Amino acid sequence: MLIAHFILEVGTRARVIPVQSVSDLHDLTEASSDPEIRQSVVIRRAVSSDRFFYDWYRNTKLGKDTAAPVTVRLLAGPGGKPVLSWRVEAARPIRWTGPRFDGLGNELAMETLELSYTGIIWLDT
Repeated sequence: MLIAHFILEVGTRARVIPVQSVSDLHDLTEASSDPEIRQSVVIRRAVSSDRFFYDWYRNTKLGKDTAAPVTVRLLAGPGGKPVLSWRVEAARPIRWTGPRFDGLGNELAMETLELSYTGIIWLDT
């Protein structure tokens, strides 16, 4: 079983999603005077029966306004308490990648979701 070291809280209903990794979380808005310049963050987790990542991406591709605040919480270990938290502003899915279908491999089926966003706020935990 793969243990999550991060949790995501998506939107105002605070849907909690355990994830294995969060990468490339950085804010470049100070480097540009254009507020439309967007950054991205990649979220990776084990595939389960929860289709939230796929459905969120699909709704975006269908033209729906799916922007939502996403809070990323780094845990003090598997299942531990949050030690650091960031809020990613106006996050929207821009790419979803499903698992590799390799019947000969023994890798865990993973999915990734790339989110574009307008800014990051470091929160008091």
